Amino acid sequence: MATQNANTALTHATSRIDFQNELQYQASINFFRSMCKKGILSEEECTIIDTKLCEKYHPSLGMLFSADRLTS
Repeated sequence: MATQNANTALTHATSRIDFQNELQYQASINFFRSMCKKGILSEEECTIIDTKLCEKYHPSLGMLFSADRLTS
């Protein structure tokens, strides 16, 4: 059986960054979602914000709920 050597420190660091990005995305999206529900932001502004947040944080879990992230 072959043994595969992997850099577990790099994998752990990448996982930590992914997790932090996901947390920051979720916190941001929740804040802006509440502003959208209150009518402070328009639907167009919500769509723009959502796009920018996805570009910035590259959330993996957040993208699973992509249909109505801010307006639902």
